[in-house]
Amino acid sequence: GGIDVNGNGVRDDIEQFIAVTYPEPFQRAAMMQYAKSFQDSLLEGKTRQSAVVAEQAIYRALDCTKHAFGKDWAKLTPDVTAMTLNTHNRVMAYAEAEKLGSGWLYKIFFDEPCDAK
Repeated sequence: GGIDVNGNGVRDDIEQFIAVTYPEPFQRAAMMQYAKSFQDSLLEGKTRQSAVVAEQAIYRALDCTKHAFGKDWAKLTPDVTAMTLNTHNRVMAYAEAEKLGSGWLYKIFFDEPCDAK
């Protein structure tokens, strides 16, 4: 997973990047939610059930970033994705979680997608 001194589910290097890049609190919180959900998929997506839960959390977090950033959301999330998948083992863990979670129907619209407001 990587170093996460404060135990919030986001690697410290990614958390620092988000803190510097997104000073507005709601946008920072949305990106942290995305980073955590993506990190969780690597660490927890080891069974079909856990991979489906993790994938649903990613979709919810992406919906939150849409609320926080508007039309630019899709241009911003790839930075965190790339930072998260920066080693071979992380890429392989993500690929396995994606494989286990494939073929499932996911709810992509949420009443309230953001953990923080």
